[in-house]
Amino acid sequence: MRAPPRHRRNLRSPPESSRALTSPERERAGLPLPIFTPNLSRPRERVPDPTSEESHVLSGVPEGRTRGTRMQPHLSRRSSGLATRLTAAAAMLAVATITQAAEKRVIYVDKSAPPGGDGTSWQKAFSDPQDAFLSLAEIPELQVELRFAQGVYTPALPGGDRRSSFFIPLRFDPLDVTIRGSYVGRAGPGPDRRDLANARTVWSGDLNGDDAGRANRSDNAFVIADLFTDGNILIDGVTVRGATSDADYSVNAAFSVSAIAFASGRLFADVAVLDCIFEDNHVHATWAAALLASSDFVTVSECVFRNNRSTDAGSGALFAYARPGTSSEITRSLFESNEGGYGGAIRAQNVLVRQSQIVRNHAKFQGGGVFTNSAVTSSLLLTNRAEASGGAIAGAPSQIGGCTIVENSAKSAGAIFSFNGGLGLRSSILWANSSDDAATTIRLLENVWYPQISFCVIERGMSDIEYSGIPPRFVAGITTEDPAFIRPAGAVDAGTDWKGWNYRLLASSPARGAAPRGSTNGFDLDGRFFDRYRDPRDPDIGCYFLTYSDCFADLDRSWPFLVDDSDFQLFAAAYELTIAPPANPLADLNNDGLVDDADFSLFAVAYDALVCP
Repeated sequence: MRAPPRHRRNLRSPPESSRALTSPERERAGLPLPIFTPNLSRPRERVPDPTSEESHVLSGVPEGRTRGTRMQPHLSRRSSGLATRLTAAAAMLAVATITQAAEKRVIYVDKSAPPGGDGTSWQKAFSDPQDAFLSLAEIPELQVELRFAQGVYTPALPGGDRRSSFFIPLRFDPLDVTIRGSYVGRAGPGPDRRDLANARTVWSGDLNGDDAGRANRSDNAFVIADLFTDGNILIDGVTVRGATSDADYSVNAAFSVSAIAFASGRLFADVAVLDCIFEDNHVHATWAAALLASSDFVTVSECVFRNNRSTDAGSGALFAYARPGTSSEITRSLFESNEGGYGGAIRAQNVLVRQSQIVRNHAKFQGGGVFTNSAVTSSLLLTNRAEASGGAIAGAPSQIGGCTIVENSAKSAGAIFSFNGGLGLRSSILWANSSDDAATTIRLLENVWYPQISFCVIERGMSDIEYSGIPPRFVAGITTEDPAFIRPAGAVDAGTDWKGWNYRLLASSPARGAAPRGSTNGFDLDGRFFDRYRDPRDPDIGCYFLTYSDCFADLDRSWPFLVDDSDFQLFAAAYELTIAPPANPLADLNNDGLVDDADFSLFAVAYDALVCP
């Protein structure tokens, strides 16, 4: 798979910048904490010893001659004083550089602000986001945070140039950029308060504000934001929607683009995308319709990608590229109803996909859900479709572990297609997947190293796996028994909301405790944790655990992990709804699909004890 370009010139003349994300931001994004090293671009000049031969040469005394004895002490004192002053100045410069690097400029953006603001406060906020981005060219700080108030922001005015997009201008110093959205801003009390549910910041490509589904898009911006930098970049709490382009635009562009693109050209830089929503972007994209994220370290966490479409070979939602061997990941995110070429939802290179829901996506070629060369773990892949091969996953995935892969389909290999790889498939459920050619739903072709298949529920067992090249080296623990989901989709559920289905396991499931303890990935899709060193039971197969080590009645899962009044309120709300979901599935303590008196009896024991018994 070819890596995406790290830089490209924006139509309005683009980026190159940087900063190191703060420790809380890096912890939230699951990134390693940084070790600060000042970046002094010019080495300090060395001041020679005034009594050395080198000092004589530098001071203009011909080599081989010495200074007069009467003058030498006087010159030595002058040189020594100069050296002291220069050394002190250099030290002050170094301290100033470190201080400058540690300082962070905060710039405010609020569409309701009057014109002429300088971004120094909510009262003086920029009203145009691009004015805020352009101001980054001149600021002395090496770290900047842009805070966006709620509202809809477009890269051009109604009827404006569709080629316009937000971009970071070129600058010579690296700049680390944090973009945070969904502040209340000037619209209400407490402008610094964030409300991700009710005060969303929206970056929209709909310049005229008249989109109607896929109609009325002739005015929409081709690209909403091109945010390339030579440093770290984080975006948090922004909704991106409405980018639209076709084949004519992509042919004329430097390369086919996404609705929004983030990249860093600096070695070991981070790109992090948190709590963002990408929806209704329809782009002729080589890489992805909604988001291109490219850097040495990439993190996409707690995001939603919905109804995005690539009309080219790009993925329907996200392309993530990272340097091999890094801890880059796509985690705790939802990918629903996206359409693409390779990867209906995700195309990932050297990036782990974990704890995500990948549902009802469609690929024109391969990988109805995911096209990858990396691992997919602790995820639900449900009712995805590929017109060629790999209804759920395709490419050369290195590992699929702790996944539930159900009701996916393709012309060939309705569940998994791997080529030139060596897949490790473990602790996963593959059920009710289908191939149009009525052949196997798992195809591992031209393996270049040994596939390993272990402790899985596979509907037709090993007869459902076709392989060529190097044969599987380790096969164990394969069962064909019905996994006994609580409430899987039935024939009458084809057009219903999939969120009402429940692919957690009944207490009687043969997948319970059926995997060796070394095979689990730690956390399941609900966030429950299995500690293989402390829990006496063996873990379950699939993306949901019944055997887990944390407190089962701690529904809010917040420190200090007690079963207290906040958990009681959550349980009471679920009890009123009865059926899980929509009732909180975590309140279904006996895993029968209902939140009823039997669950209350279990909850009451833990609640009375305050901690789990």
